[in-house]
Amino acid sequence: MNRILIKKSAVPLHFIKETVSINRTSLIEPSNIIKKNDFRYLQKNNKISTSIIFLHGLFGSSDNFKLSNKLLIKRFEFVSKQFDQILSEHDPKYLKTNNIDIDLYNLDIRNHGLSPHSSEMSLNDIEDDLHLFLKDNKILEKKLKDPELHKIILVGHSMGGKSAMMFALNNPHLVDGLVPIDVSPSNYVGIHNHNTKFEAMLNASKLFKNPNTTKILIEKEMIDSGLENKGERLYLLNNLKELNKNKNNNNNNNNNNNEENPLFSWKLNVETLYENQDKLLGFPNNEELIQTSTNNKLPQFNKKTFFIGGADSHYLQLAHRENIHKLFPNHEIQLFQNSDHFVYAQKPRDFADVLYNYSKNIIKS
Repeated sequence: MNRILIKKSAVPLHFIKETVSINRTSLIEPSNIIKKNDFRYLQKNNKISTSIIFLHGLFGSSDNFKLSNKLLIKRFEFVSKQFDQILSEHDPKYLKTNNIDIDLYNLDIRNHGLSPHSSEMSLNDIEDDLHLFLKDNKILEKKLKDPELHKIILVGHSMGGKSAMMFALNNPHLVDGLVPIDVSPSNYVGIHNHNTKFEAMLNASKLFKNPNTTKILIEKEMIDSGLENKGERLYLLNNLKELNKNKNNNNNNNNNNNEENPLFSWKLNVETLYENQDKLLGFPNNEELIQTSTNNKLPQFNKKTFFIGGADSHYLQLAHRENIHKLFPNHEIQLFQNSDHFVYAQKPRDFADVLYNYSKNIIKS
């Protein structure tokens, strides 16, 4: 088992938590129990829990999975209620025994959302923060105390998916399920970059102290900076924070007010993310992974890994899959048609359905 070391540079992450409680046996086919007249499975009273942890991509936040998580919770609840109705007609004795609490955690990665800003930004830093999150929220304690009674599933999009893969490779004993979304363990440096987005945000920042600045003018500046894709602009503008609408009215006699008190700010640490984007686009090569492993061998995560992607995206193409086979030999890849990099947002119901089926199998195993 790997030694658990949490670096002092790790930062506490802001997160949103939702919990759904279901009957454990709703994860299997109730007709099988009834057909065999075998209710022994229902007699286990060990308290079981599962943590499903969502990590967003670059420029994202803990709000990204809000809709798909709502659908996922509804799916768990619907199936559990169906099971209750079916089983109560045959043997109500065990109806309310052996519940599972499924906790869904939506994290703000450092330098994003409401999490702290830091001058350090790499996949390893995110991995350290995830360790601290598990420790602070007693998830690590439960997992180490009884690995079979507490399951951890990591779901990560793009940058969050790379961080989740790194964590799973370095801590396979802590991870039961892994779902990278539209990303592979590959180095995209030189293939993709986000320079236009960063430049647009930095140029828009120059308007923040102007008392006449509005969101419309900020978006116009982003267009003038070359960010013509409306979807990309709206995604970035989700990070715009209006600081105080009444500030100028209350301080209109203070000539220095706008210098000291800008009207807007970015939730993102734009400068640090821009400076370190190559670290986030990259991924350690095999030699680097071997050098940092505890046994001087190429690490592998041998548990079932479910890669989800958009068929119209360029992040999970055939050229990127060689490393998947090497590092995650027990994997499945599913591409959704008519969707691209943000497949979880474009196909939220389909995404929730496949994530439910995958999580169900992890939890009941």
